Amino acid sequence: MMRAACITLLACCAAGDTLIGPGVGFHVRCGGVEGGAVRICFSAAVDQTKWFGLGFAPGPQSRMEGADIVAAYTGADGPVVKAFYSEDFGDYPTGSPTLNITNTSLTFSPAGAEACFTRPVRTAHAPLARRTAVIWAVG
Repeated sequence: MMRAACITLLACCAAGDTLIGPGVGFHVRCGGVEGGAVRICFSAAVDQTKWFGLGFAPGPQSRMEGADIVAAYTGADGPVVKAFYSEDFGDYPTGSPTLNITNTSLTFSPAGAEACFTRPVRTAHAPLARRTAVIWAVG
């Protein structure tokens, strides 16, 4: 995973549609908080053979360790937007996710792909707070 240019999710959201991964056109944008949840979309210049993910780490010095991760990819039955949890820094997040995401979508265009989801602000391993770091990856 790579660290985002805006470091924390709150800074990324305040900036609007933020480019955090210039090499692959990785963007993140957020809606407002409503009913204790926030709508988050992320996009990258990937096609249907790739996966891409956005993560929420407990602090600015964190990477994958302790991060809630939302990955988007094309599965055997179609588009998938799924929550994961990483207990340590590694290749694949193998922990038990507690992040509950809803209203998921994954769309592809000639420019790439966009995944969107709604998540609670205050739950999961890495609740959204002032120091919640943003991490991302493409594979």
